[in-house]
Amino acid sequence: MEHFDFDLGTEFLLPTLAERNEMTAVVNSVTFTPTYPLRTITDFYCAEQSSLESLLEWDSTVADAIKLGESGERVTYYLYHDPDVIDVRTTKAAVECGGSFSTARSSGGDWTIQLTFPSERGLREFKDRCEEMGVQMELNDRPTIEKLYPNGLTPAQLEAVRLASMRGYFSVPRDTTLSSLGDELGVSSQAVSERIRRAVEALVDTTLPEPEPHGAENLSMSDRYDAHDSYERDDE
Repeated sequence: MEHFDFDLGTEFLLPTLAERNEMTAVVNSVTFTPTYPLRTITDFYCAEQSSLESLLEWDSTVADAIKLGESGERVTYYLYHDPDVIDVRTTKAAVECGGSFSTARSSGGDWTIQLTFPSERGLREFKDRCEEMGVQMELNDRPTIEKLYPNGLTPAQLEAVRLASMRGYFSVPRDTTLSSLGDELGVSSQAVSERIRRAVEALVDTTLPEPEPHGAENLSMSDRYDAHDSYERDDE
């Protein structure tokens, strides 16, 4: 069994953490039931706790919150999460790929999660499943990334960037749109955009030497793609 740390795009507790960005949340336990597919025991660390309960009641990702106890700046809740949030599907995908939950931590709204997989194959399958759902997942261990994907691209990213090249997406002017590419791949235009962006970034990281420091006016290749992609989406 191997432990893997990664950053995951998630809706989990996002409304609460957005209101209290100085707060740290740590998930210590994850369980499932047919009625509530995702339940967690979560510690919140904050100096001012009086508004936390009302925030959790208002949080659209939480179906119910039961306070278990508090100690100093830590308060612990048993949370029932809304079955419709994307995190239910990502957690289910992790389990189906052989993964088991270790811990998750958020400071400022960004989540770093640790899962245990019996093999790198399970991790690769989970990463690909996340990409299919349009969920951002970034492994924090560069050697693991290079071992899983020697060219830096996941299969979904490779498929998207190859199709984009074949259809003239990188031509000037462009011969196709993100919507058209999405229709061919069976995903949303946003998912295609994210796959191409990450593919470009991975190719830059794996094929180009580290650039010398320049001024802010010199944008990286991936930054230029982001700006151009944003312009196209405004046109669609």
